Amino acid sequence: RILGGGLGLTAYQDQLGFQKILKTKLAYSYHQMLNIGTIAFGIDAGMIQQSINTNELVAPQQGVVADKIPVNNPSGITYDFGAGVYYFTKRLY
Repeated sequence: RILGGGLGLTAYQDQLGFQKILKTKLAYSYHQMLNIGTIAFGIDAGMIQQSINTNELVAPQQGVVADKIPVNNPSGITYDFGAGVYYFTKRLY
């Protein structure tokens, strides 16, 4: 076993209306056999990019609502991290 566990990659892009999301994630898990069961450790790290196309938005009327709509197509990037532990036997999981 080269890695001693499993390696995974997830990537997807979604667009719903004026909102677009791109998410990528790399995950690794390590499995260790014990006397009575197996314990697994996992970690992952990823990136999420989200943007809104405000060029096509139409406010119902001028005023408070229209003034709150950004005009510069806002976007942002954030990072996502996770970790976990999982233990199981033939009778317990």
